[in-house]
This record gives sequence, C-alpha cells and structure tokens, in this order.
Amino acid sequence: MGSCRIVADPWQHLEIDDALLDPRAVLDAWPVDGWQDGRLCRKFQRVANASLLDELLSIGAGFRCMLGLEQPELYPVALLVHDACDYRIRPHRDCAGKVLSSQIYLAEGVGHEDRGVTLLGRRSRRQIPYSLNYGYAFAVSKHSWHEVKPCDGERKSIQLIYYDTPTPQL
Repeated sequence: MGSCRIVADPWQHLEIDDALLDPRAVLDAWPVDGWQDGRLCRKFQRVANASLLDELLSIGAGFRCMLGLEQPELYPVALLVHDACDYRIRPHRDCAGKVLSSQIYLAEGVGHEDRGVTLLGRRSRRQIPYSLNYGYAFAVSKHSWHEVKPCDGERKSIQLIYYDTPTPQL
C-alpha cells in the first residue's frame, strides 16, 4: 500500500496514492464478460483473482485501523466496477448496512481527474481525482454525503466495501 493520509475536508476520509502494487496488471486482466448489470449505467463483478483480493483485504485492514473501525463483525465485498459515460449518482450517504466505502481508481491515461467522486460538506466540497491507482475511503455516517457526476468517458475502478451483514444486497 502506498502513502495513505487522513484528510479532514469536507469531512474525515482517507486518500491513498499508489494503492495497488501493479494496477496495470489489473487493467490488462480486465474481464470482457461475467458482468452483472447494476443500475444507472454501472456494471460490476466480484474480484475473483485471489492475490488481488488478498492485497485489497490488506489495504482494507489499514483503512479500518486508520478510521477506527476495528469491530470484527464486518464483511468485505470487493468489486470490479465499470461505469459508462452516462453513469451518475445523486448526492447520498450510502445505503443501510455499509460501514466503510472505499474505491481505487483505474484511470487509463491522464487528464481525467474530474471524473472522480465529489465529497460534499456543508460549506465545502472535495473532488477525489480519478487517476490511476489513486483511492479514497470513508466511514459511512450522517455526514458522508457524496455524488458522482456524468462524464465524457468510462470509469474503471475497484470498490472495497465493508458491510455489517454477511449477506449484503449489492
């Protein structure tokens, strides 16, 4: 795991540079089929590669520790996510059952930083740059409002979400 830091604005969250050891290998092995259609121009599938899953769970353990989420009864779900250019999600705080949300961006090329999630505070906002191997994490709370705006291209990423139930509805 690369450099991870706590950022206070607009509310406490983590940001990480160089999250994965080899993000290009993840992109090179990006699946062609096996996708589940999500809603709103998003498709996803569970991470099947055992070594990538182990790496993600190690990163997640660091996130949990830094955010003070050390209760043992949390259940991780790791997903490859592929958003079409029309994908958007209005301001929200995440669904019931989510305890920790994190995402590592797999941008192909440069100049797409404005495609990342925007964290919304009462007086400020912060856009997480959509850059190769850049990530963020936050504990879901009454303050963790965020949104994703539509953009002019696709977005690829990995989400690692911790739930309070072993059988979350994805």
